[in-house]
Amino acid sequence: MIRLGLAAAVLTGPWSAQPVELRCAHHFGWLIASPQLRDFTAALLRRWPDRPGAAELAAFVAKWPEITDEPALSPPPLPAAPPPHNSPRLHRPMVAITTRSELARLLWLTESELDWFADLQLRNRRVPSGPLRHYRYRSLPEERGKIRLLEIPKPRLREIQRRLLAHFVGAIPLHPAAHGAVPGRSVRTCVEAHSGRQVLVRCDLESFFASITRPRVRGLFDLIGLDDSGTAVVLAGLVTAAVPSQVLRSLPRPVRPGSIDAHRRGLHRLAAPHLPQGAPTSPGIANALAYSLDHRLSLLGEAVGARYTRYVDDLLFSGDEDLAVGALLAGVRDIARAEGFRLAERKTAVLRSSRRQAVLGTVLNVKPSIDRRELDRLRAVLHNCAVHGVASQAGGRPVPEFRERLAGQLAWVGSISTEKGQRLRREFQELDWSSG
Repeated sequence: MIRLGLAAAVLTGPWSAQPVELRCAHHFGWLIASPQLRDFTAALLRRWPDRPGAAELAAFVAKWPEITDEPALSPPPLPAAPPPHNSPRLHRPMVAITTRSELARLLWLTESELDWFADLQLRNRRVPSGPLRHYRYRSLPEERGKIRLLEIPKPRLREIQRRLLAHFVGAIPLHPAAHGAVPGRSVRTCVEAHSGRQVLVRCDLESFFASITRPRVRGLFDLIGLDDSGTAVVLAGLVTAAVPSQVLRSLPRPVRPGSIDAHRRGLHRLAAPHLPQGAPTSPGIANALAYSLDHRLSLLGEAVGARYTRYVDDLLFSGDEDLAVGALLAGVRDIARAEGFRLAERKTAVLRSSRRQAVLGTVLNVKPSIDRRELDRLRAVLHNCAVHGVASQAGGRPVPEFRERLAGQLAWVGSISTEKGQRLRREFQELDWSSG
């Protein structure tokens, strides 16, 4: 059976040395190919420069002496998930909650209001647009044909979620590789580890927040000690939501070829209860639930000689010129799938030091610096605000929301370059925001 399965694995992909080696290795559950499998691949390609038929290949594999059911030499397997009982996340919450009424009092709610906002019956998914909905929805077109839906909680639910962030979510320890939306960490701390490296690999997780479902969130609250009281179910309801079908139907279809399947997967995820992109609790919960992902990808990086960091849904690896990129990417795909995520393959990039290594709005070839194109874009926005008024650049958003968003972008510039950030900040402060 081992030989028959190996023959099938060899035929399912590109017919060249490295892809064949990787398919052989993954057939055995290995990260990289053993010396025996490399010899097997070399002999195979010498025998058939072009792909052979299945029967010919099966006969060749059956006669190859080094392929056994229990190979003597095995490269390291893919890193396993850490056992939950050994996880540093396991702890008691900052506030001891034993009943639903205690949770309601903590959030300044009645128990009926607690049930209403938790929406465990998914009423919000069925109600028409209006005051009964808990969220406002806005779709923003992104590059590469992807549509991003912002799910913005209305003021009272947002305040509830901020209290949960302070009392529960913010207290959960995170993996050192996580840098996005983590106090004391930033884009700069994320990219510094990769500055000046010869090979930089950038991956992106598809529909990161929408991939984190309500049952996974409930499991996290169970883990921090809230399972006995039944409050974990209610807490999970307060921080997750399903998008109304009316909103999903109104989303524009992507026009880029090859994006339709990803769009459909995204709609399916949004229709089920998930972490909303726009809720204050979502980044912290997502980081906490990505602990196992970060743990395994860090070990994967160590196995192939790469450094690893993550900024929200952006995965970064870097290494020397001889970094086994194929083995690394294959391992990332397998681990991401096992952890309930999926790579956005179109966003995967391998950037070598001979070209511009641009990630997260920075360029890393020598040291972290602001991407010139991003800097020019922000300067243009500030110039147009000064000449044409701030409303001209808000893109239909309320001016206070646009101001907050632009201020965050300028703060990000300041975190990378203090001098450039201060210069842009002065222009920002000189704008007439009352005109909006």
